[in-house]
Amino acid sequence: MCGIQKLLLRCVAMAFVGIGCFQVSYAQTVTLIDPGTDNRIAEIQGLSINGLTYDATFHYGTNFNGLTDPLTFAGNSIFDFSQSEAAAEAVASAVGTLPALPGSTGGVLVPNFVFGNLLTLAYIPRQTDYTQWDPSDVRFAIANRNVALPSDFAWATFQEAVAAVPEPSGLALALMLATGTIFLRGRRRVMASHSGSKG
Repeated sequence: MCGIQKLLLRCVAMAFVGIGCFQVSYAQTVTLIDPGTDNRIAEIQGLSINGLTYDATFHYGTNFNGLTDPLTFAGNSIFDFSQSEAAAEAVASAVGTLPALPGSTGGVLVPNFVFGNLLTLAYIPRQTDYTQWDPSDVRFAIANRNVALPSDFAWATFQEAVAAVPEPSGLALALMLATGTIFLRGRRRVMASHSGSKG
């Protein structure tokens, strides 16, 4: 294999490495139920919690038992709140970026550890407005699983976000096509010169 072909192969390999090194990024978005009419939070997408990305859904006017397969952020014991605290802090950080809106959610509860009819939880207490939400406001409590929340409080449930596989950039594709074409032309020339020298 000649030096030009080796160089071209390196270029193709670098293009593939470049495509493989795309970083997946999640945009964090807060969605309201009906902006202007019902300013309660419906969901938050792209929450970063302990190095993973989650989407959070808010559930109003229900008890914990009414939630469908809720993901809890349980720690190593009933009173280890480190995981649910991180989740509640991430929610508070996202909500705190919203502008002042009337009739905003009073607070949110993040399930921590379920035992019997009770569960421990991290929560953001009632705030006057979204601009007041702050990670330093996270509190902890024990609650009955059957107690329904008032309409301005929500349970937050979480699901790990799945990112779409990123498409290779146009530049990387063009580089791959160009180097592949040059490689094939070079190979044809080499083959033609070999066949010509034999005759």
